[in-house]
Amino acid sequence: MLMSRRISLLATLFGAATVGSAQAQAAPVPGPPAPAAFAPDSTGRYPWRWGWLPSFGGGTNDGPLIGARVRGFQMAAYDDRVANRQSLTAQAGVGFRGSFLGLVRYQAPRLGTRWRTWVQLQANRDVRFGYFGLGNNTVNDPNLATTADPLPYSVKRTRFEIRADVTRQLVGPLELALGLHGQLGRFNALDQGASTFRDDFGAGLRQDDASARVALIADTRDVEYDPSRGVLLEAGAQLGAGNGGYERVYGIFRGYAPLGSKTVLAGRIVGSQLTGTPTLDARFMLPGWEQPIEMLGAQFSHRGLRFGRLAGRKALFGNAEIRQEVKNIKGALDVVLVGFVDAGRVFEAESFALTARQLKVAGGIGAGLKILRSSVIIVNLARGPEGWQVTANNGWMF
Repeated sequence: MLMSRRISLLATLFGAATVGSAQAQAAPVPGPPAPAAFAPDSTGRYPWRWGWLPSFGGGTNDGPLIGARVRGFQMAAYDDRVANRQSLTAQAGVGFRGSFLGLVRYQAPRLGTRWRTWVQLQANRDVRFGYFGLGNNTVNDPNLATTADPLPYSVKRTRFEIRADVTRQLVGPLELALGLHGQLGRFNALDQGASTFRDDFGAGLRQDDASARVALIADTRDVEYDPSRGVLLEAGAQLGAGNGGYERVYGIFRGYAPLGSKTVLAGRIVGSQLTGTPTLDARFMLPGWEQPIEMLGAQFSHRGLRFGRLAGRKALFGNAEIRQEVKNIKGALDVVLVGFVDAGRVFEAESFALTARQLKVAGGIGAGLKILRSSVIIVNLARGPEGWQVTANNGWMF
């Protein structure tokens, strides 16, 4: 009953946002130009273009996901701060041990003069997702791994989910975003004797979820697809219905500064706090604006830790990068190098605090390719508190 009441409340909240979005799609009224964040494309509409690329992304502790990505897009003006007025992406990939990923994503940053939307449907199975327990002081004891039980800190995670964001510019760089999320999720212990997950939850855990989020955004980046200056600030609150109900407040700061014509200093600080009775997966996923963040560990949050290495009700982490273009190939391809430092921790029973105590710190390098304004492929090598980690992803970390 409690979950149904929360779902009803979330549906009412998001329904009001979508009605407003539909009404806002009329042609812009002539007048003074809109601020740069939502400036209309004065060159007219470009035709849709379609293409495909092989995809290569880091899997969840079980090697890379190899697949393909099909993408259709309607270009924005060349001097626009977004690459495309709208785009549709379909991607599928499989791992060497049975993991898979399939997603369809629609983005329309030029939905209207002051409106934009982002929708994603995703199905994934991670056959070696990490589970080490809850809290910042969980151990990773290599002596637990034996020939009979080689993966004591792994669990199979399967998710089917939909996420949607509708964003309205308020004034200048300030925007208001409403998000909706629905998920069917399950964790299953691996078929072996030693299992940290089985010790805490038994053989399996089914936790479906529905949630809504409201966020205030301040965006002064020069461009969205490959920023070199400006900030992206996000402060939000989430209401979830899964596992009896939970609430979250969070903040994300991203900043970019040029250090010459081909060098960019980039940084991010993230804080999140859950209350109520959150699902297990809510501890691993932060519903950021148009870019959910998997935490804490691997290429989306901490490149010196394994996927799922740390989980807690609260999380604090930061990333600093120097991005360097080293070679341009025929104006269409850039070879890039990245030097980075990642640090973070979680809190389970203790209160959230802005602190440097007990942070897990890692440093490393990355190398990759930038393809025009549409794609970035990066491979990272990091040395963390538990050894070397190799990760890969499509796109910048933030």
